[in-house]
Amino acid sequence: MVSTDARYRKVLALLAALACAACTGHVSGLKEAEKGRADAKGGDGEVIDAPDGPRPSVDSGVNGSASGDDNSPGSSFAPADSGIVLDAGAGDAGANNAGADDVGAGDAGELSKTPTVDRSDPQLRTFSFEPKDLDPLADEWLDTEYAYIDTRVPPAGRLVVYLVGADGKPKNGEAMMQYIAAQGFHVLAPAYANDYGISKDCASDDADCKANKRLEAFDGVDRSPHIVVKPADSIETRVVALLREVDKQHAGGDWSFFLSGDQPRWNAIVVMGHSHGASTAAIIGKVRKLERAISLSGPFDNNNNLPDAWLSWPPKTRADRFYGFSHTLEEQHSGHLAAWAAMGLNEWGAPADVGLLSAPYNQSHQLITGRAVDNFHGSTAAGGSSPKLRNGSYVFAPVWRQMLAP
Repeated sequence: MVSTDARYRKVLALLAALACAACTGHVSGLKEAEKGRADAKGGDGEVIDAPDGPRPSVDSGVNGSASGDDNSPGSSFAPADSGIVLDAGAGDAGANNAGADDVGAGDAGELSKTPTVDRSDPQLRTFSFEPKDLDPLADEWLDTEYAYIDTRVPPAGRLVVYLVGADGKPKNGEAMMQYIAAQGFHVLAPAYANDYGISKDCASDDADCKANKRLEAFDGVDRSPHIVVKPADSIETRVVALLREVDKQHAGGDWSFFLSGDQPRWNAIVVMGHSHGASTAAIIGKVRKLERAISLSGPFDNNNNLPDAWLSWPPKTRADRFYGFSHTLEEQHSGHLAAWAAMGLNEWGAPADVGLLSAPYNQSHQLITGRAVDNFHGSTAAGGSSPKLRNGSYVFAPVWRQMLAP
């Protein structure tokens, strides 16, 4: 017998495909652009996270069913018949974040307190760490990790965990992290497992193969036979290690505010990622109650030309806290739109062209651009590929501000 969750996921996938196939306005000129440019590299130097199979044929996400908003402490992360085995113990967002700072189970991120930051010596502070110095059990993905805080500006009271793209090093996200810090956020960039082929070894009938890989990279729980990520090498463990160490080095930043016991205080944390990191940010938002999840040039996980099953999972993070930004002329754009539709982002409006509208872009959570740039995929994140105005500021700065703190 097919379970209710299975039927729900199939209906969502069918709706997303039908809706997207009916609308092609947002990708006019895509084929011509692809003939002239291959865009083999992303904005922070990583290889574009492209599945091995064909790209989705869908062109726009104009309709779709909103994801559920199940933030109850005891609920499972994935549909019961999904095949995903998840640790619902201390890592469960509803369990580890329940405390005096939570307003309620349905109010992810709306805290009654904020960190107390010493701004008596205003400056941009940068900290770097080696994973093995923070945790002797760490033995893979050992690139230098970073923390940023800018005490020249009022604190935003939230932490942003920034995830670079496939094969990228945390250093590659320096420009984006500095921009985020300049908006008052605490910022961390952990080194993490981002060098596996997302579609490699995934059979077409294994709907949860990509999700299992991404989740194992996130929390180090053994789910996938295709990658091996120990807890000490996982994103979640490294965020904790980074917070503990930077709090020792900079007590004035009150970095420990973002810890809840031995877990991150996820409901005070934004996870933002580019390319491969964009998909990982979104799936973390599915299994943890984040302040919000932001995807730059992503997500892009698909199976048999349809959005991957995990994109339709009911999220732990509030459904209205997911955002995406994509360039209309990049080769993965149609897949981004399909993913957003599967996630239910159409509930907050159709994709909004940031070149035609001003913030808040009709309150849309699906932001797109067709601006002329050299690197479509990389332009959505701050750095050498992102366009600037004559005064040196980033053209897309209002877009990032809108997604971070509308």
